[in-house]
Amino acid sequence: MSTNWYSRSNNDGGVGPSQWLQDVRESVKRERVDFEHTPDANPEGSDNASINPDQLVYLGDPSRDIQILYSVLKTAKSHLRPDLSAKYIVLHLFPEEVLIASNVYGNMECGLFALDPNRIDALREFLQDNYPEYELEETGYYWKLCVTAINGCLQTLRQGPRNAIA
Repeated sequence: MSTNWYSRSNNDGGVGPSQWLQDVRESVKRERVDFEHTPDANPEGSDNASINPDQLVYLGDPSRDIQILYSVLKTAKSHLRPDLSAKYIVLHLFPEEVLIASNVYGNMECGLFALDPNRIDALREFLQDNYPEYELEETGYYWKLCVTAINGCLQTLRQGPRNAIA
């Protein structure tokens, strides 16, 4: 089986997954809040007095070398549950071509590739740090709910905007 992520495309000429994903990503700009300095406004391990919303910060353990926009993490932290935060981050952590052809752990029988395990582990570490009251270990109940939520979101993205709720 080919590992070419770019083999699928939307040829219907209408609004497809590309537009839906772009709309979701653009919502980050609309959801930005006042980024004035507050004691908890800095990313983990940062001593900066103020953080630019467009600055890249580490997701999870810095040794994983996974970076994401500060504004994305700020918005993700505002979600009440880890599954909502996980879906939001995944949409910004991977390119659309990868998201359409994948799920969290992959399923070659269905032609789906696994998302990068290093990035997924960084996501799980972020969720563990920000939602300590939930079982987010790799075998934990709430991590399994997060995986199910992410996979459902990716399924919706593959099906296109006719079934998507942005």
